[in-house]
Amino acid sequence: MALVSGLVMFGAVGLMIMKGRMTFDFALRNPISVFAGAMALAGLALAFSLKGMMMKPGDRPADPGVALQKYQVFVLIRAALVEGGALFSAVAVLVTCNILPACLFVVCAVVLVAFRPTQQEFTDLFGARRS
Repeated sequence: MALVSGLVMFGAVGLMIMKGRMTFDFALRNPISVFAGAMALAGLALAFSLKGMMMKPGDRPADPGVALQKYQVFVLIRAALVEGGALFSAVAVLVTCNILPACLFVVCAVVLVAFRPTQQEFTDLFGARRS
């Protein structure tokens, strides 16, 4: 929740500062908006595919402590990928005064909330082996 709280506070302050100067132009004329979009979308794509890269089906540790450590690393990397794109999008809002990075910021923040660690996800990844 700390990642989400910090992200939302930074985004809210940025949007309050820029609300009078914000342009609602979705044209991709500004290279910073394009780079923010590419960074956010790449981070989201990597975050969604990270489970397949890090969590192999037959790679379940026998020790619960090792499984928990592996899950923590997975969750932190996934959150960092999404948060990086969101923070860059928030900075792009401050620089460009454009609505496109603000939309990307909101999408990344919602995905970050959806990616919160849960006991169900941990159990699905590292639970008892099925025969």
